[in-house]
Amino acid sequence: MMLDRLSSYVQAHALWNTNDRLLIAVSGGVDSMVLAHLIHRSGYRFGIAHMNYQLRGEASDADEALVKSQAQRWGVDYHGKRVSIDKEAENVQEQARALRYEFFAGLCTTHGYTHLLTAHHLDDRVETTLMNLARGTGIYGMKGIPRKRGRIVRPLLWAGREEIERYAAEHGVVYRTDQSNEGLDYTRNRIRHEVMRPLKALDQNTLKRIEGSLDFLEQDAEVLNGLAQARVEQIGDAKVMKLDPNEKLLWAGLLYHGFRDEGLQRSEAAEMVLANVGARWEKMAHSFIRSSRHISLLPKEPLVTFNKKLSTDEVCELPMGTVTCLEHLGGEPSFDLRNRKVWLAMLPNQLPLTVRPLHESDVFTPLGLNYSVNIRKYLLEKGASYAHLRHTIVVCNQAGDICWVPEWQVAEEFKWQKGLEPIVSLSFEPNGD
Repeated sequence: MMLDRLSSYVQAHALWNTNDRLLIAVSGGVDSMVLAHLIHRSGYRFGIAHMNYQLRGEASDADEALVKSQAQRWGVDYHGKRVSIDKEAENVQEQARALRYEFFAGLCTTHGYTHLLTAHHLDDRVETTLMNLARGTGIYGMKGIPRKRGRIVRPLLWAGREEIERYAAEHGVVYRTDQSNEGLDYTRNRIRHEVMRPLKALDQNTLKRIEGSLDFLEQDAEVLNGLAQARVEQIGDAKVMKLDPNEKLLWAGLLYHGFRDEGLQRSEAAEMVLANVGARWEKMAHSFIRSSRHISLLPKEPLVTFNKKLSTDEVCELPMGTVTCLEHLGGEPSFDLRNRKVWLAMLPNQLPLTVRPLHESDVFTPLGLNYSVNIRKYLLEKGASYAHLRHTIVVCNQAGDICWVPEWQVAEEFKWQKGLEPIVSLSFEPNGD
């Protein structure tokens, strides 16, 4: 029965393919020993990994011996490692978790395992939800343990603890019991013994109904994430979300769900709503920065700079798009409101043009004005985001004067005027448009 349900669960959620190579994290307890037994019976290719933390002396060594002997009995690869952890430290469980997942990740890379299987089950999922609620959480914490994250897969989330124990008894699965799980020293143990047991005693179907609720929460979380992600625009190697003034009450939620995968915290999303233009939030590989109408996500890695020459009847290929320069043969041009095609007053001695990235100190006189402005400040006032600025280019004449900022504005001194010759025609086609 459990074997059939496992197969159905794997197929329904596309957890892995039959030709994948699986690594099972086995502690020696009933949960992981039953998982390994089920995977062995299913005929998948797999190996077993065990980490001995040496926290329980001979008991830890006996766990290790059991797991190793079972792997040898089945004729599958066994990967074991011993580490030492200070049992008096406050964060013993966190240390152990970090060490084992580092070990497992290395094994997957070295030995070509496509997925890491852990034996988390339905009780664990509900316990995790209760723990997160007690600490304070949102929808992602309320849905509990995910069935899949990266290469980590949890194929027993549908099975309750009692069902797993019945399977072990019926099929003679040998396992060891960690007596530390019976104490009340850890928060999870207290929830397991003082909350879960009375909860399950209310009704034999309570856990399954909670599972259904958690599945709904998981679906809702995916919908929320998808809706928020749809608001995020990719601009080259940067990302940006526009802040609609009519949705101000939703900004914090949209930002959190939209950039959660990039490490944005709820508290930071709330700060961004109230922050001034130019406020920054630093992460390991990127920064968030606030403009008047946007939040931008910028890589800390600088862009590769370039200075490309452009004469008439030439095309300039750039990382962000293509600039084309043609000689204008007369007639009145049609104006492009997107500023992707322009006509400029340009003498032959002002060629060739130079196309380059926007610099911090760049200035020009925008069309219609009689004074110069810093281009970055000007564009920010026009509603640009910092992601846009990162990928903005400028076109300069031979003397280095900026005559056009593609997609934004023409310089006043190079504007088209009727009857004025010669005129050059410039166009910009952004990549991915």
